[in-house]
Amino acid sequence: IAHKNRYPVVPRSSGTGSYGTGIPEEGGIILDLSGMKRIPRTDTRNRWVLIEPGVTFGELKEELAKHGMQPLNPLLPRKDKSVITSVLEREPVLTTKTECDEPLRTMELVWGTGELLRTGSMTVDTIPAEEIPDKTNSDLCSTGGPGIDWWRLLTGCQGTFGVITIMNVKIFHKPLKQKVVFLPFDKLEDAVMPLYTIQKREIGHECFLLNSYDIAAIMAEKDSEIPDLAQKLPNYCIVLNLWGGQFFPEERIAYEEKAVAEIANEYKCSSC
Repeated sequence: IAHKNRYPVVPRSSGTGSYGTGIPEEGGIILDLSGMKRIPRTDTRNRWVLIEPGVTFGELKEELAKHGMQPLNPLLPRKDKSVITSVLEREPVLTTKTECDEPLRTMELVWGTGELLRTGSMTVDTIPAEEIPDKTNSDLCSTGGPGIDWWRLLTGCQGTFGVITIMNVKIFHKPLKQKVVFLPFDKLEDAVMPLYTIQKREIGHECFLLNSYDIAAIMAEKDSEIPDLAQKLPNYCIVLNLWGGQFFPEERIAYEEKAVAEIANEYKCSSC
């Protein structure tokens, strides 16, 4: 009906948005997907989970914890924000691992014409996506095809071509041990090479660079505390979460601490 009468359709999947993309500026129909909250399948071996648009970060974190897994989060996502919305908005995840830089694997989309498209290895059949691994021997890991890289196009346009009804996103094991390390800097340019080196060597699991005001905004209990707290903090800081994994966590943390110390010594900075 909307396609035939050229009514704009604006999907909404949660109560939190960062860019106003859920506001119907040209009128039309708001399509509320917040009730689509199924998490029908979690694959710990291949590290992915199937989710519907209404699943929020808070809900996904709670469900994955039952399997010893965790989501690939952007920086401090609101617990009531849709995970699929975050992926479509291309919010960068914090992990330094190259296999996790793009969280999307496969998805199902309804075009504006009402036609259905599945991407990657989800295209092998039209049965419910959660049944595909058992009935077709597909592991739902392949992102490519059919034809072009739809997953890049559809996230690049932030969902404006259609409505995502289910998505397969990457997840990761919860570590047995972890440790947060800070590398402070007075000047932004001094942090560039240490940050590149950490990411190139894939040290730790989450890694990001913040200025003093951003850190203060995270740490402060009240907004009024932010300016004073920012004055007491380093101008810039690399925040690195050392990740012990599932095997030999103590040894892995020790190895990564040694690597951080080497980088800090090379670029004449400190770590704490």
